[in-house]
Amino acid sequence: MAGGFRQIHLADMEHGLAKMIGVIGLSPKRITDMTGVVFETAYEGDFGYVLAALMVTDSGKQFSLRQYYTSMRKYGDRTELIGSERSSDPAGDLAEFLCALGLGREYLAWQCTSSPER
Repeated sequence: MAGGFRQIHLADMEHGLAKMIGVIGLSPKRITDMTGVVFETAYEGDFGYVLAALMVTDSGKQFSLRQYYTSMRKYGDRTELIGSERSSDPAGDLAEFLCALGLGREYLAWQCTSSPER
């Protein structure tokens, strides 16, 4: 499955983009070096500051990458991959997002194995 992405501004995030579907075993800086994704700094209220990037795949699905400042020291080489909480196929979305980024499954440190609640 070949695919690509385009990066968009965090302010254009769709409602419901909130489910962590995977953790990539790379720091945001390393992801930038490998893919060209540019992370923005944002403030998420009680969660504090975060480095985040928002993308849209060629098929039109949004996904984001994030790393909270509070976890950088302990988990500096981990970046969360976020998909839609309404997705009926988080595993398929994860595969599509990794493909869009040009990253193989060997970069996954964790992946969601549960189905969405209905």
